Amino acid sequence: MEQRLKKILSVLIAAALLAVPFCFAASTTAYASSGTGLSRSSAVIKTGKSVRLTVKKPAAKVKWKTSDKSIAYVKTVKGKKKQTAIIKAGKYAGRCTITATVGKKKLSCKITTKVKLDPSTKDLSAAIKAGKADRTEADSRFSKSAADFSFELLRKTVEADSGKGKSENTLISPDSVLTALVMTENGAKGQTLSEMQDALSGGISVSAYNKYLSGMNHRLTSSKNVRYHVANSIWTRKDGIKIRKNFLKKNKAYHNASLFRAPFNEATVRDMNRWVSGNTRGMIRQIVDSLSPEDQVVLINAIAFEGAWEEKFNRPLKETFTTDKGEPVEADMLHQREMMNYLTVNGGKGFVKYYAGRDIAFAGMLPPEGVAADEFIEGLTGADFISAWKAKEIKMLDVSLPQFKYDYSASMVDPLKRMGMHKAFSNYADFTAMAVPDAAVPGVHIDDVLHKTHIELDMNGTKAAAATAVVMKANSILHEEEVTEVHLDRPFVYALVDAKTGIPLFTGILRNPEN
Repeated sequence: MEQRLKKILSVLIAAALLAVPFCFAASTTAYASSGTGLSRSSAVIKTGKSVRLTVKKPAAKVKWKTSDKSIAYVKTVKGKKKQTAIIKAGKYAGRCTITATVGKKKLSCKITTKVKLDPSTKDLSAAIKAGKADRTEADSRFSKSAADFSFELLRKTVEADSGKGKSENTLISPDSVLTALVMTENGAKGQTLSEMQDALSGGISVSAYNKYLSGMNHRLTSSKNVRYHVANSIWTRKDGIKIRKNFLKKNKAYHNASLFRAPFNEATVRDMNRWVSGNTRGMIRQIVDSLSPEDQVVLINAIAFEGAWEEKFNRPLKETFTTDKGEPVEADMLHQREMMNYLTVNGGKGFVKYYAGRDIAFAGMLPPEGVAADEFIEGLTGADFISAWKAKEIKMLDVSLPQFKYDYSASMVDPLKRMGMHKAFSNYADFTAMAVPDAAVPGVHIDDVLHKTHIELDMNGTKAAAATAVVMKANSILHEEEVTEVHLDRPFVYALVDAKTGIPLFTGILRNPEN
């Protein structure tokens, strides 16, 4: 018996001795994991608000830095080693990175800044559980379709302006208009859907187009070389028509659309405009003037682009630009003479100048002598432009174009009707995949497609912004070589182009740089 007890005791002692190194190892691991680190790896803050970041156990003084102070910046630092920082939201919405450097170690926190809205506007985005989007890289079919839409919309916009007696510089963002309308198209059915598909995507299904469009926008917004910020939102009237969850899930998955429920009063109008301003870096301050009692849903897209030239232009010179009326005006002309991409399209000639990183490019196209810019775009198709883009060649060019800055606004209803979209604007529109009809509101139709743009082009680069609001109203009950000159010193057509696909993101006509 005594021997048996001795054996049991020796086993217990051995087990205890084996447990000692295990406990030591476990405690060592725990200690290692609690070393220098940041109190959080990501944070969401609203404009005007702040968040605290702390470096745990810093071995040296901490150096704080932001990647974009207009989105979030380091307001104050505290502690002997400056280990705690108060991060304040900047003026604009978007994403940036706060970096804390401790010796050779860099710690980072991803900051997302959102626009602070009135308490009457409820952000319900978190309640929409959407799966991961199945994005698709652009192919030739999508590229041709999107380019066709770009120039057709520009053409019809010029026609509509001309019919109203407007003759000014034009600028539209096909990407903004397409994104807002494809979100809307996700709620369409029947003839309403087929008309929208024909007008927007050349017959490509809305399911496929969601994948293509979100794929392109996601790629561009992921660029580390230029800023291409895209934001989408859906605003619904409090106590208004019921919106289908599948419609909201689809738009969140593909277009990351936020959902807001609001009373659609003056405060909501301010919130919509505040949201647009925050997401276009202040370049577009107002998209909606007012909301009527019949307005039920508003879908908004906002885009902000900022890109520095890969190679800067020389300083501008005061020179003459001749308007389409033959009138000479003084302009600040930018000049460059170097090996560049040269393109020809429908008898016109142009050049391609890249922004840093070559994700996006500027294409300036001069119509043939004696042909007005409006006349030139009449025969310009997406297929023509894509072919010219693919066939562009490197040549020694002597180019010039004016610095310019202007705003443009228009309703897209007339241009879209000219492109074949009719039912979507009528009381017979079928958006039952978006909203649930009831006795009070038997359905909705598109009342207006509001579009505003802004551009600034100078020797350093380009800034451009666009916003599109689709307002849904309740239905009634019922090497050295020969030098080629391309001098854009008279009205010309231009585009900001997705360099990978040749798809125009912004298109315009400059008629007078003084406007």
